[in-house]
Amino acid sequence: MAILGMLSIGGALSIYGGIQKIIHPEHLEYISLNLIIIVVSILFEIYSMTMAIKAIMHEVGEPARGMGMYFKVIPALTKATPATRFIFLEDSAALIGLIIAGLAIILSVVTGNVLFDGMASIIIGVILLHNRTGYCKEDFRWNFTCSASRNWYARGKIPRGVDGPIHAESSFAQG
Repeated sequence: MAILGMLSIGGALSIYGGIQKIIHPEHLEYISLNLIIIVVSILFEIYSMTMAIKAIMHEVGEPARGMGMYFKVIPALTKATPATRFIFLEDSAALIGLIIAGLAIILSVVTGNVLFDGMASIIIGVILLHNRTGYCKEDFRWNFTCSASRNWYARGKIPRGVDGPIHAESSFAQG
């Protein structure tokens, strides 16, 4: 539930901040510092995303070496656990958001138009809200599937093709 609150509040505040920047544009300050922070953040997100990709590849039994794993991860996502899939998607969204923020700052400096900064905030807010919606759907499906499987198994009404209750190796099932 905490992640839903963070994504909802973060998305709403980002959209609100973007609208405020468009309505009341202000000169950007500390441009070099902002760009340095964004570049360092991008490096951390790339590392985190690489770890998520390796975890996904490990879960689906694929080798997690070399540049090939970056291209094989998309088809492997459907076989990964919801927790690992969510981490990968969150890292992807964060990386996209950081790139958008960096490009907006550069465009604002190059063109002298600070509206790019406001538009980037709105786009990042929409990405956060989109992730929240996707997380809600994924969490609902996961919880419904696990609880339905346990109920069917407990009552002896096991759907055809199911050998027993669904057990997952993810933090959703353990937490």
